[in-house]
Amino acid sequence: MINKLLILSLFSLLVYTSCTNQKKNIHQENTSNNQVKAYKQIAFEKFGSDTIFIFSPEENYVLCTKAIDKSSGNPNALTEFFVYDTDNKEILYEDKIPGAIISWNTNTDLLIIKQKGIITSPEDTGKISYLINIKTKKRKETTKNNY
Repeated sequence: MINKLLILSLFSLLVYTSCTNQKKNIHQENTSNNQVKAYKQIAFEKFGSDTIFIFSPEENYVLCTKAIDKSSGNPNALTEFFVYDTDNKEILYEDKIPGAIISWNTNTDLLIIKQKGIITSPEDTGKISYLINIKTKKRKETTKNNY
């Protein structure tokens, strides 16, 4: 009789524990889905359905850019983008840069590569690059020149 009572108690405890863990997982999943919906909704409102999402290396920021139509033939078409903080649920940085390629350099620095105005020599790639820190909003020139 004591063995049956012990087994029944352990089984009840196991069922209770598994139910509470499942509720926590559902809450975490819903929170994660809400974060995804927030930045995707903002991107859809700003750029329409042609949006590219690139997460930072630590995946706590997402770079949302409007897809550029390459068939237009305009090398200086505006690259519109914003960076969304998934932890604080806010836009940290937003800009429009003509003819730019934007990517993550570090978790908080964006690498911007764009076409400059005048090519001065045959060795000149015609590109310039700089970093933008999304937290301080400061721009830093870079000597990276292999694109």
